Amino acid sequence: MENCEFLGSCNFFNEQTTDMPYTKEHLKNLYCNGASFAECAINMISKVYGKDEVPKHLYPNNVHTLLDFN
Repeated sequence: MENCEFLGSCNFFNEQTTDMPYTKEHLKNLYCNGASFAECAINMISKVYGKDEVPKHLYPNNVHTLLDFN
């Protein structure tokens, strides 16, 4: 199974602390491990603008935020 190319450098999973570890793990399973990483808002911004431009507060499932990005 293929993983997201940004998994090792993703702020959401590697730097952001959360009081919802099960939610974080669930999102990681949905968006990082397997084919769904192309639907991840963090992945989309990273590919277009670069990983340094991803807002620290962005969740993988916040695709609606992309409408206001940039």
